[in-house]
Amino acid sequence: MSARKKIPVLKNRLPVLPKNKNHSGLRAAYIILVFLVMLFFVWLRVQTNQILTEIKSLEDNLRKIQNMNSHLETEVKSLSDYNRIADIAQNELGMVRVPNEKIIKVTKKE
Repeated sequence: MSARKKIPVLKNRLPVLPKNKNHSGLRAAYIILVFLVMLFFVWLRVQTNQILTEIKSLEDNLRKIQNMNSHLETEVKSLSDYNRIADIAQNELGMVRVPNEKIIKVTKKE
């Protein structure tokens, strides 16, 4: 018989399992990283919506200004019509048309 040394057995003791590496710190860092990425995408979406709203508002404003400009150009054309000006000058201001032979041209001598 070989001499074996007996290992004492303790009763009511939990078995010792091999220790796994503790990954809770790495897991928490991963969760935080995923949360930050999701937060970034939400922020990006909000910014995109704000910019799109601003673009739509600016386009509407541009359309209104272009319509106003078109109306003003039409008004300028109608107000600067030669026949209208001549009618106002003769009827409202009492001006008379001078025949061409009574017009004297004056030139400046140098």
